[in-house]
Amino acid sequence: MPHLHDYYSIFWIESGEAIHATEFVEYSLKADTILFVPPGLKHRMYIDKSVGGTYMLFNEDFVRYNRKNHVPLTEYHLFNNDDFKSLITVVPEKRLKLNNITGLIFDELRNSDQYSEDIVLNLLHLFLLESR
Repeated sequence: MPHLHDYYSIFWIESGEAIHATEFVEYSLKADTILFVPPGLKHRMYIDKSVGGTYMLFNEDFVRYNRKNHVPLTEYHLFNNDDFKSLITVVPEKRLKLNNITGLIFDELRNSDQYSEDIVLNLLHLFLLESR
């Protein structure tokens, strides 16, 4: 069902194929595709059991957590662009680096301490920078 949410979503399709649709366009997400979905976008996803990958969800409050080093997500143009085709294809040279970053994020979430939010936020920004 089409739906809206108030958080950012990143879907990395690592294997298989999914379908993402907005009110204006529907397209296929093949293996090694990363999709960036901003809050407030009416969309739907078709994902079956054959799809493998990673997803990350976070809200604006989390992005603004470290106000001193705050970088607005609009700076990356991954979530906000004119034709809302916020997809990238992961080239082989970037796959290992992006996998390492997501691995560090999930390790930090499993073993959190007083510095975890700072670490995860900085790793998220690194992921976004490396995704461009």
